[in-house]
Amino acid sequence: RRLGARVGAVTVRRRLRAGALAAATAVGVTLALAPASHAHARLVGTTPAAGAVLAAAPHAVSLRFDDAVVPAAGAAAIRNGGDGSSLLAGPVRAAGRDVTLPLQAGLGDGDYTVRWRVLGDDGHISEGLLTFGVGSGRGAPEPALGLIGSGARWSVVLARWLFLAGLLAALGGLGFRALVLRGAAARPLDGRLLMSISAAFAVALAGAGLSIVAVPDALHTRFGQAAVAGIAAAAVGAALTEAARSLGRWPLAPLPAALALAAIATVGGHALDPPAGLRPLKVATDLVHVGAAALWIGGIVQVALLLAALEAPARAVVLRRFAWVAGASVSVVVLTGIGRAAFGLSAVHQAWDTGYGRTLLAKTVLLGLALAAAGVARRRPGRVRHTLALELVLVAGIVAAIALLGDLRPGRVAGSTEAAVPAVARTLPPADAVTLAREEGSLAFAVAIRPVGATLVQLTATAIAGDQLGATGLDVRLGADAPPELALPCGSGCYTVTVPMPASGALHRVTVSLGGHDRPAFLIPEWPPRPAAALVARTAARFARVRTLRYDEHIASSPGVEQSSHLRVVAPDRFAYDIEGGGSGIVIGERRWDRESAAAPWVEQVAQLLSLPATGWGARPTNAFEIGRGSSDGHPVRIVTLLDPRGRAWFTASIDTATGLLRRLDMTAAAHFMVDRYRAFDAPLAIEPPVGPHRAAATSSTTGATP
Repeated sequence: RRLGARVGAVTVRRRLRAGALAAATAVGVTLALAPASHAHARLVGTTPAAGAVLAAAPHAVSLRFDDAVVPAAGAAAIRNGGDGSSLLAGPVRAAGRDVTLPLQAGLGDGDYTVRWRVLGDDGHISEGLLTFGVGSGRGAPEPALGLIGSGARWSVVLARWLFLAGLLAALGGLGFRALVLRGAAARPLDGRLLMSISAAFAVALAGAGLSIVAVPDALHTRFGQAAVAGIAAAAVGAALTEAARSLGRWPLAPLPAALALAAIATVGGHALDPPAGLRPLKVATDLVHVGAAALWIGGIVQVALLLAALEAPARAVVLRRFAWVAGASVSVVVLTGIGRAAFGLSAVHQAWDTGYGRTLLAKTVLLGLALAAAGVARRRPGRVRHTLALELVLVAGIVAAIALLGDLRPGRVAGSTEAAVPAVARTLPPADAVTLAREEGSLAFAVAIRPVGATLVQLTATAIAGDQLGATGLDVRLGADAPPELALPCGSGCYTVTVPMPASGALHRVTVSLGGHDRPAFLIPEWPPRPAAALVARTAARFARVRTLRYDEHIASSPGVEQSSHLRVVAPDRFAYDIEGGGSGIVIGERRWDRESAAAPWVEQVAQLLSLPATGWGARPTNAFEIGRGSSDGHPVRIVTLLDPRGRAWFTASIDTATGLLRRLDMTAAAHFMVDRYRAFDAPLAIEPPVGPHRAAATSSTTGATP
């Protein structure tokens, strides 16, 4: 008997030692292999755009997410600096991925803040703030509301813990009966085993029911529907278990219900969250992980319950069989756990910088302790009962960590609630910073340069994606006439680093590295730059006095999506354009004609009245500095950089040193990269209505072409 027990103990120890070694390396491998995926519904667009300044107040704020959502309590809309009264005109509406917050009519000039809260299809709360201004000439508004919080909800965590504990015990108990406690000798123990499985189904049923109570709005989400299905599956499983126990036959009859619970846990969790391309892999990983965890954890529960009822020879056989099952299960749990965690992390620092990562680390530590306790128990067979109690406590902690992970925002999106308050508005540079910008792939990428004393310079990069939100998680490195150094995140799409000023005291290049690849440096012909607000104002005034002009424009929204046009302007309201290889257009007052090609007929529409010519950078640009002199199309020019804070657009203007007129204007904004080259100022030019076949548009347009 002792020999049999020792053989079982050695086998268990070997299997679990391998599992412990795998667990010790799990986090490191996870962080190394973590892909760029995400979970929870994510905001992808808003109308109006966050931080926009509008001529007239909108009737509603519209939000679009990358997954289906339903409204959650806590939405609000107020006037900044007002009495805090709600400006919502009715309940928040949702249709699939789109959410609408209706606003009261007649909102006057001022700044406004809207707080939105939604419940994702996976049962998680997402929230954020959106600001907009009404009235021309205003700066980008700051939010005047706070966030309520979208962290872990402990009632939901308890519900998940009960459901997972019941699921693992039920499925694992049935697996234990099929793989370990098999044969005729097991039949006398079926009554006790089935009683524990029936109790496990009852616990899972309680957890599913509590999920609905804890998240009452969730019945219209995948999470809520999965909870309802969980109640049904657990009830069926309990009934089948009791029937098998009463009849003394078919102990594995409840297995389909237990497998259904495992599938329901996957459907109600993160596995079906976007992106859609990873869903099959995530579902498969999740199902295998849950099944392997059930065989291990449920097996420990059954060993604890049935150990006293086993004779010594049978005990040795059971321990030996369970050693194989547990060893294989733990290995699969670790490997699939790496995969599951990788879907929630995208950088090493997220393991300790986010609640999700810290909970993942705690789960890994508990797993290692449970395996160590199992090894101790198998080396000392006489103390198995005592160490089994410790194992069960540690396993309960592991299940609690899993439940908490299910209700936390994954590490790679832990900051997305704050990012939903487009922090680009917050990270606009101070007035004394020089700003340089250009297109970097699909990003609008700008660098603000601000001296700190005589020996240091602060470099702050802003990266905006095409959806007008800050691009987070980038590896950005910046340097001042030196190799670039790592810039730390300072907000959504914001990265900053303070580096030594060149020993000469003159800064001529800002070196840049993105994603580990060196990029062309930003060049500064002269240092220190000279304030140029007055020069910019004179240029705008001089430009407004021009009566006719021609210019060529190249515009792109992303690499490969671009066009070139030739444009003509006659003040104050005549404008014409010809797109290379494309259409043409003419605007005269409030009439407009467009055609798709030279062979197509003209289509007449109603247009917005224009005021031409216009510089394009708005009425109140900031951060205007002259950074040097150069040449544009053979004309000597002064090079000036400036920023339009309302539209978050960066400009580099080349101003003719002799005439004060614009010769070239480079614009960088979200999904808008433009270069204009101006020529033929005040030359004879006429713009007349088109001659040839034309027709009226089926519908009128109130949006005119703006040069």
